[in-house]
Amino acid sequence: MKTPFNPPLWRKCIATVTLALGAFTSKSVLGKQFYK
Repeated sequence: MKTPFNPPLWRKCIATVTLALGAFTSKSVLGKQFYK
């Protein structure tokens, strides 16, 4: 049984996760610089 593949939705999911990780990483880096 195959699940229907939906590239736009899949890409949207990946883009959201990537943006969230990017924002979290930039916040962590900025926090380390500020609290040295």
